[in-house]
Amino acid sequence: MINPELPADLANDPEFLSLVEQFVSRLPGTLGEAGALLKDRRWEALTQLMHNLKGSAGGYGFPELTRQAEKIHGLLRKHETDALPALLEEMKRYCQCISVSAEG
Repeated sequence: MINPELPADLANDPEFLSLVEQFVSRLPGTLGEAGALLKDRRWEALTQLMHNLKGSAGGYGFPELTRQAEKIHGLLRKHETDALPALLEEMKRYCQCISVSAEG
């Protein structure tokens, strides 16, 4: 669901909604890539991916996804990787619930 706090002109803008739909449609691939990077212990690439995801998610109106990506990003920057598999699974479950709708 798009963040209801978005300005009405964005939430009702067909071009913006099209961008949001594209973002949401790419989430499974993004999360698949994150899982592969985690499995391969490619911490720098995973850190960059989470950095990008947290910014994009916020810009497209998904503050919870931003929060989750920020948490993973922060742990990666501190080299604390033990909780990452569970956090990535939580993110995947959350993303399965995301829908794009102007009505919310």
